[in-house]
Amino acid sequence: MSWFRWAFDKKGVAPTVNLWKDPSETWQNVLLVGLSMMVSVKVLVWTGSDAYTPEPTGMILTLAGSLVTLNAIYVGLITVGPLAKSDEEE
Repeated sequence: MSWFRWAFDKKGVAPTVNLWKDPSETWQNVLLVGLSMMVSVKVLVWTGSDAYTPEPTGMILTLAGSLVTLNAIYVGLITVGPLAKSDEEE
């Protein structure tokens, strides 16, 4: 929540699309962040570094990565994907 307040200068929980400066451009960056969070869990397990982290670390990173990834996919679908408003609809 502190990141949301810092990034959007508003109190709240979810970053709604109307607060994004350019969602049609930045949704890909958000997708990469979410995927990298999930890949980092795999890297922790493959390297054996998960033995040095608290037990719920993988679960928390996977949850956060999944939420960020789903948000990015949704924004991509409604801005440039098949759910985007076309000029004819407006």
